[in-house]
Amino acid sequence: MSTSTTTNYGWTIPNDDELVKNGAAAIRTLGQAIDTTAASSFGGGLVHIETQDFTTVASVTFSNNVFTSDYLNYKIILNVTATTADADLYYRNTLSGTPATTSYYFGRFYIDTFSSGTSGLAVENNGPKIGFSRSAAGNYQIGSELTIYRPQIASETVVTAHSTTETGATAIGHWSVGNHTTATAYDSCTLGVLSGTFSGKAVLFGVKK
Repeated sequence: MSTSTTTNYGWTIPNDDELVKNGAAAIRTLGQAIDTTAASSFGGGLVHIETQDFTTVASVTFSNNVFTSDYLNYKIILNVTATTADADLYYRNTLSGTPATTSYYFGRFYIDTFSSGTSGLAVENNGPKIGFSRSAAGNYQIGSELTIYRPQIASETVVTAHSTTETGATAIGHWSVGNHTTATAYDSCTLGVLSGTFSGKAVLFGVKK
């Protein structure tokens, strides 16, 4: 049997003018080639775990056991559409629905990109919460992406975040790093505001190994 190969991945296929004498073997060979290519080429990426839509709440917590051994690291995409007070947003580990109470440490750099061009650096211990963004009260847009490293392993949890706040005439960028030094395996997390309430959508993804 004479054969050709596919254009993109070089899988072996028979030519049009050839009889496939052993159809089962040909299908098996092609299937194994596809499986091998998929495993090596499409192995990375994000897998959706859970979405939380929330309105005028002080905090939102993902379900128990969203952090598992299936993934080592996680990402959260957060869109905030409104806040009722000056909003300092935070991240917090949870276990079986109970928030962690030991201290986190974090640093946040911010820059006012449209208005006065000011910038600043904050290094803080904010109790059991990692701060990552802030906004004035109102119907302002906050877009944040958080990466959470190994929260489900009994070791230190590290969180990095970048965020943009649009407040009408002003846009402010925030870049944050934080760590929770308690060696505990957590199964979920909470996002919240230090005062008032907020509304929006939070989407949690696992980072494929």
